[in-house]
Amino acid sequence: MDKTSTLDAPVAEAPAETEKPEQGREPIWERIQKRMQSVPPEELEQLPADGAAEHDHYLYGTPKRKIA
Repeated sequence: MDKTSTLDAPVAEAPAETEKPEQGREPIWERIQKRMQSVPPEELEQLPADGAAEHDHYLYGTPKRKIA
């Protein structure tokens, strides 16, 4: 039995950041930026300032965490 696990197998290299995405597909951050341009500023002002820290509260209704 070979003791080499799949974790020891070579890992494919991630593409360099300078490489362009597949033809016809733009990176997700560019797609998000384009969509965010159409959001009116007054709508953005209504977003909670603690949205990232309290995402469970806003998504699932869990109680907000107490910050010490």
